[in-house]
Amino acid sequence: MSKAISRFCEFSGIAIILLAGAAGALHAQSAEASSPDNPGKPELWNRAVSTFAGNRLLAPGHVKASFSLLDGKGEAKQSNENEIRYFLDNQGRIQSELVRALENGQDVTVKARAEADLRKKNPDKKQKNEQSMTFKLSDVPFDPAKQDLVNVKPISEKTDLYGYSCRRFDFSLRLAGSATMDGKKNSVTLRGMAWIDENNGCPVKLEYATDPLPAKVKSLWTVYTYGPGPHGEWLLKEIAVEGVGGFLFIKKKFRTHVDLSDYFPFQEEKQSPH
Repeated sequence: MSKAISRFCEFSGIAIILLAGAAGALHAQSAEASSPDNPGKPELWNRAVSTFAGNRLLAPGHVKASFSLLDGKGEAKQSNENEIRYFLDNQGRIQSELVRALENGQDVTVKARAEADLRKKNPDKKQKNEQSMTFKLSDVPFDPAKQDLVNVKPISEKTDLYGYSCRRFDFSLRLAGSATMDGKKNSVTLRGMAWIDENNGCPVKLEYATDPLPAKVKSLWTVYTYGPGPHGEWLLKEIAVEGVGGFLFIKKKFRTHVDLSDYFPFQEEKQSPH
């Protein structure tokens, strides 16, 4: 069953980068895209893009992720938990360290560290028929580098979220090469809603579904929650995913929750000339 849980973790789409310790995926887009210029988009949306751009060189130093397969009552039947620390090495590159791993409440840290080391040594080793989706933390509609790929529709709906007066925007974002199906890279479109504080222009909540869905997944809904940092930053705090997957005629509900904290600044890697 643990292998089934591992595969469901990958199918859930959101936690695979964080749990695998691929720290390089935390890096933001190139500096040339840090100043948004979107004359065709609403002013409040552009303010949210500016907020994202202003905090893009911050990486979470501590990530705690949990994954559960649920029974018919919504209670966890099988579960995995991981804590990962991210930090800068002597060359200023982001590295990762698995702090703790639990499987159904049992400590499996030693085994999980060994598996993580193997993945680091063979980062390009993949099965030809692998079905997966991977996302970077910058794969959101607020990323200034992706504004040409985002369609935005302002909605009159207004909601109070976590003490912030928010306006709703419906969006779609096309991400090239985020899905691997039968060994081929395919594009994925995120379709959902973004909630932006109408007073400070900060993104507060983002929720979306992926199109197409990962293999063997029947439904999938992802929610990002943003909030203030200790020094006035505006940061991604939580990621929650709920969905239904199917093996043959068996359907299983699953849930993933990721907490991100202890953000630290890093220097962007310079792009080599082509």
